Amino acid sequence: MLRFAPSPTGDMNIGNLRVAIFNYIMSKQLNEDLIIRIEDTDVEKNIEGKDKEILEILNLFSIEYKSVMHQSDSLKYHQKMALQLMTQKKAYACFCSDSKLDELKEESIKDGKPFKYDGFCETLSDETVLNTNAPFTVRIKKPEHNIKFTDLLKGDFDYAPFDVDSFIILRQDKTPTYNYACAVDDMIMDISLVIREEAHLSDTPKQIHIRESLGYTKEIKYVHLPIILNPLTGENDTSSVKWLIDEGFLPSAIANYLVLMG
Repeated sequence: MLRFAPSPTGDMNIGNLRVAIFNYIMSKQLNEDLIIRIEDTDVEKNIEGKDKEILEILNLFSIEYKSVMHQSDSLKYHQKMALQLMTQKKAYACFCSDSKLDELKEESIKDGKPFKYDGFCETLSDETVLNTNAPFTVRIKKPEHNIKFTDLLKGDFDYAPFDVDSFIILRQDKTPTYNYACAVDDMIMDISLVIREEAHLSDTPKQIHIRESLGYTKEIKYVHLPIILNPLTGENDTSSVKWLIDEGFLPSAIANYLVLMG
């Protein structure tokens, strides 16, 4: 099973479309189903109607898929599995405020180091947690061993526990964060191959760590596609597919251009 997982927080850009096209091509080559998963758990950033617009663009490019699901529909599974991790002492309640975390980030910047959570709430006793009425997030404990995986395009990667860190999996409102929801959904949907942009490369060890913590042993293969750069700015090209269509570019020409870049 393969999946294309766009977010309804803005226009689909050519990088997103290329990911969709390569997922479609590989689903045909492997004779596996492709599903569309709308990653809509970040409610504040969602734009009404963007999910429908995404599907319209996929249809315009003749990208066939088996089904469409919204990530928010799996909320009960995200929360249930987070509770499982907490029960097994693989995750914990974190009461650190935003201001406290901002202080830690500022200290890291001053020291010239990447921000990592200091693990304060991991050491709280069960009694302290029960007697604390403040809102809390849920953090997964950092791994006890290196997270290794092979990208089918880029080769082998090896991340130390410090690099993965103890990160938030449920926000204060108990909705899942991106990496947690993505890892759980790939697991329950039996995804075999993930094709996405290389901007998500650092997310991969976190998602593997989540699934390993939940006892999931199936290996999911990964391909991280290079980012398309704007030749004028040298930065990620975020040209809107809808804008290109409105300007008169034919879908077949856009698709041909993106595939040849691969």
